[in-house]
Amino acid sequence: MNRASPCFGIALLLCLLPAGGIAQVPPAPETAAAPAAANLGQPFATKSARFEPRSFDALPGWERDDLGEAAEGMRQSCAALRRKPVWGQLCRTFEHIDSGGNAALRDFFEQNFHVYQVMSPAQDTTGKLTGYFEPLLDGSRRRDARFKYPVYGVPHDLYLLDSRRIDGDTAWLRLDGNRLKVASPGSDGAREYVLAIDDVGAGVRDKRYRVRIEGRRIVPYWSRQQIERRAIEAPVLAWVDDAGALYSMQVQGSGKIRLREGGLVRLAYAQQNGHPFRPRVTRGDTDFAITAIKARGLIAGSSAGAASARPDAAATKVSAPVNAEVARIIARLMGEGGTGASAPAPAQVASAPRPAASASRPAAAGQGADK
Repeated sequence: MNRASPCFGIALLLCLLPAGGIAQVPPAPETAAAPAAANLGQPFATKSARFEPRSFDALPGWERDDLGEAAEGMRQSCAALRRKPVWGQLCRTFEHIDSGGNAALRDFFEQNFHVYQVMSPAQDTTGKLTGYFEPLLDGSRRRDARFKYPVYGVPHDLYLLDSRRIDGDTAWLRLDGNRLKVASPGSDGAREYVLAIDDVGAGVRDKRYRVRIEGRRIVPYWSRQQIERRAIEAPVLAWVDDAGALYSMQVQGSGKIRLREGGLVRLAYAQQNGHPFRPRVTRGDTDFAITAIKARGLIAGSSAGAASARPDAAATKVSAPVNAEVARIIARLMGEGGTGASAPAPAQVASAPRPAASASRPAAAGQGADK
C-alpha cells in the first residue's frame, strides 16, 4: 500500500484507503474482530499503529451520512495525488460521479476503497487523539487602561544571520531586507561587525541567529524579559487585556483575538527572538523558579513595551502589573500550589497580511515566551 495515501475521516478511528494500492500482506488469523471476507483489505502495520480491515457496515451512520465532506476530501486528494500510482484512474472515475449524489458517492467509495480500524501495535482499541488548541483573547485595535498588552508583529530591527557563513569574532556583512549576508570587504553596503552572539545559538532548523545591530556589533535579539520591559521597534497588531492568555497564545504559536470594535483577528506564528527554551520547572525548586520567572518576563512591576505601529512614531513604556492569571503561574513555579509549569517557548512575533477594506485583518502570533 502507498502509506502516504490519505485517510478519509468518515468515522472515528476508521479510515478509507484505496483498494487498488493495498500490498499483499499475509492476513492475520481469522478472529471475531477481523472476519475474513473477500471484500476486505489486508491487515498491515506501521511503527505506531495496526490497521485492521473492517466492512463498510462497521462505519457508524454510513448508510445515512451526507457524503459531501468525504467528496470534498476526495477532490483535495486528487488535486495533490492524481499523478501517483493508483490515484490517476481513481480520480478519473471520481470525476464522473462527483455530482451524482449520496448514492453514487457511496457506491464509489465501497467499490474503490477499503475500511480500516486504526489500533495500537498491540491491537488495543484504545489510544490517543491529538488536537490543536487556539486560545481566544479579547482585544482592541487601540490601547487603553484595559487593553494594554501589545501583540507584536515582526520587529523592524530583528535580523537573521546564517551561522554557516560566519567564522570568527568579526565578519563583513551587508543588509538585505531582514537578513545580514556575508560580503567582501569594501563591497557596496558592506561593513565590518564584531559578533557578540556567544550567549545564544542558531535556529535548529534554519541555522540562523536572531540578532540586532548595536553600532558596529551584532548582538542577540532582546530576550522576553527585555521585551516586556521596553518599547521595541515592532508593529502592534492589537492590544489585549490578559497577559496570561497572551502568554498561552504565544506558546501555542497561534490564536484569535475578538476585537472590541467588532470582528475577529486570526494570529499565526511568524518569527521568534532566537533564545532557547528553558528546562521544565518542578515544584519546590525555588531558586530555579525565580530564574524562570525572570526569564519569562513575569516579574511583578515589569512593564510592557508600547511600540507604535508606525516605526517612526514615538514609543513609550507603560505599566504592566501582573494580573491574577500570571500571579497563579508565578505561585506554581515557586511551589505554592499546583505541580509546576511547562517549559517556556522562544519568544515569537508575528506578521499580518494587508487587510481588505471591509474586513478584519488576519494577524499572527506575538512575541512568545523565552528565557
